Amino acid sequence: MFDGKDPIIVIQKLEMAWAVDASDAEASLYADISPAALSAYLKKHPKVSERKEALKNQPRLKAKITVVGALTSDSVIALKYLERRAPKEFAPLQRQAATDNEGNNLTPIFDKTESKL
Repeated sequence: MFDGKDPIIVIQKLEMAWAVDASDAEASLYADISPAALSAYLKKHPKVSERKEALKNQPRLKAKITVVGALTSDSVIALKYLERRAPKEFAPLQRQAATDNEGNNLTPIFDKTESKL
């Protein structure tokens, strides 16, 4: 099944690798089995495939918990969070000056003393 390896140890190693979001190729390497053996096993055992996907989501969930937990104590993280989650309200404005080929500013400058039309 697993290139002659103990299936209990192989599954443990696969789960350890998937829990850190390892790819199937990386998990196979860590468990010391061939990618083909892993693929065949996953096709025969859909519950293991489901567990794999759940384990691969753990790091993302841990990161979210860490970020949300830091919102109350770190205003920089809070602002970055808002910039990404609510960009219409909180994304920084990006201003770009227009210049000609010689680097001269082409942004119009208005004289404050000009009368309004």
